[in-house]
Amino acid sequence: MTLDRDAARLWRSPLFSEIDPAQLKMLAFAAARVRRRPGEVLIREGEKTNAAFVIMSGAVKYQPAESPEGTWKMLTEGAMIGEFALLTGKPNPVTFIAAEHLQALKISRNLISRFASEFPEIGESMLRAWKRRMSRSSSDLRALKAHLMQNPAG
Repeated sequence: MTLDRDAARLWRSPLFSEIDPAQLKMLAFAAARVRRRPGEVLIREGEKTNAAFVIMSGAVKYQPAESPEGTWKMLTEGAMIGEFALLTGKPNPVTFIAAEHLQALKISRNLISRFASEFPEIGESMLRAWKRRMSRSSSDLRALKAHLMQNPAG
């Protein structure tokens, strides 16, 4: 993988989409590279990683809490895992397992803090992206609540 390609994948994530490409290259260079073979755990449920992982190649599978047993969802190249853990330090809600050979960038809170102290605009752009995402989530929850109030289950 080249730094240009790694930075481009980071840029596709809403959290990093407003960051200058040169700064994204530096972030990609400083991030840890993680590799997993099929079946190996990337993140365990309840683990405090204080990091996010961006899939560079391969795929992971996970079972959402609300899904029936044996129902797996997949995340592939470009997906970000653990964004909430990165920003809040909270434990991860599910286990992520490599579904095929996996390469990912691990972006830790410490790395983000270091970059934000050197380049305050990075922290500001990430905060704006997080606020937009939380606003959309709040709107979605209000719409769901209104729908459920109008259509109560029987």
